[in-house]
Order: sequence, then structure tokens, then C-alpha cells
Amino acid sequence: MRLKRTISSILAGVALGATLVTVTPSPASAASCASGRVCYWTGYNYTGSWSSPRADTPIGRCYYTASRAARSVINNTSNQNWVWLFNPDCTGNRHGISPRSRDPELAVIGHSYMRLQ
Repeated sequence: MRLKRTISSILAGVALGATLVTVTPSPASAASCASGRVCYWTGYNYTGSWSSPRADTPIGRCYYTASRAARSVINNTSNQNWVWLFNPDCTGNRHGISPRSRDPELAVIGHSYMRLQ
């Protein structure tokens, strides 16, 4: 009887431990961005939540990132320049991202973004 309780306790502990394990993608795996897209993450080094503006985003139109401020960006386009700006209305300090480039740690936390070309 005592052995049965011990085994049950061990199995319960293993089951509880298994439910508490969380898998976080490494920055290398999180840093994938399809060709022709711009991708940004809420954390530095391509961690946190991921988002991507639409490929047909109009040039010069300001977009607010809401609660998803950009801290790292990949521009995997061949001809589009993008800028991330500190203020939600596309004003304030800015950080540009040229085509085929990436930045794991934006100098400006981007609360808004705009396609420049």
C-alpha cells in the first residue's frame, strides 16, 4: 500500500512537472521571415510576439503597432525601405530598415511604422 502511494506521488509530480514546461523558440529559429516580407518582434533578438505588415502597405501611410511595439525587425524585401518610429502617430525618433537587412535590437522602440518606398 505504501509503495502504491509512493508511485502515485511520483507519477503525479512528473505529470505536474510536464505541464509546467514551456517551450520558447530560440532567437535563431524565431528570426525567420519569408521572402518579400517585413517582420517584427516585440522582444529584442527576434523574441516575443511576431507580426508582419501587409506586403501591399501603401507608401507613406502611418500604422500604429498598438500593444506590439517593435524591438527587432527583418526587412526581407528587395526594394522596400521601412521606418519604425517612437510615437504612435509616426513622429519622434526613427529607425530605418533598408531592403534585405535585419536589426536584432532597434535603437528606437517602434510604436508605429511606415513604408517609405
